[in-house]
Amino acid sequence: MRRRTLQTVSTRPPDARPDFLDSVNPFPVPFVRAAIVGFLLLAVRIFLSARLPFGFLFWNLFLAWLPLVFAIRAAREFSAPSPSRLRVTAWLMAWMLFLPNAPYLVTDLLHWRSRPPVPTWYDLLLLLHFAGLGLALGFRSLQIVEQSFVPHVPPTLRTLLRGGLFLAVSFGIVLGRWGRWNSWNVVTDPIDLANSIGKQILNPAAYPRTWAFTVVGAAVMWSVHGIFSERLQPRSMGGAASGHPGEATPQN
Repeated sequence: MRRRTLQTVSTRPPDARPDFLDSVNPFPVPFVRAAIVGFLLLAVRIFLSARLPFGFLFWNLFLAWLPLVFAIRAAREFSAPSPSRLRVTAWLMAWMLFLPNAPYLVTDLLHWRSRPPVPTWYDLLLLLHFAGLGLALGFRSLQIVEQSFVPHVPPTLRTLLRGGLFLAVSFGIVLGRWGRWNSWNVVTDPIDLANSIGKQILNPAAYPRTWAFTVVGAAVMWSVHGIFSERLQPRSMGGAASGHPGEATPQN
């Protein structure tokens, strides 16, 4: 009996351990700190100009944060003793639908122009700050989904899946930025949204900006994700980082 018990424990996938998600929360301190800095930058700008031309950043950052919340909810439901497939699927679908909102903040750089009396460099740094935070939020949520749902997928297949996801996310950014569609329009206006998507897929030559941005945007996300991925490793996932070098460490 003792030998069987040891066998069961040793063959249990380390990714299924509940302590992975115990250390994960939807409001990581570095991200909250970055959000506070962003709000302070906006407050200073309001004080200098007595106007709020970048007020949309508040709403856009809120939307960018939702994928992280949905990813954690999906992962926790999936790792529960009796997970509900319906709830897991619902949280994952919500995560995928809202994920484009995170890197969407990068496209807010299109609003950068001279707006006296605020220096142009100040507005540039402000927009870059929110863009970087949006990317980090999106990549963090992606990491949680990968660690929870596809921990044993071969690296090559995982890379292909990630690339396909980045293409879909980049296409979603196009729908939001130039098509003015929102994530919730899948529920509130599904027919018109499907028609818009269908036209761009079936007649790509008529939408060169859509497909140019989709490809270039996905390539940029792929590249930047490779830089961020090492820094976004949760401390509990690495023995050395957590101060316990002898503990087993789930790997990507």
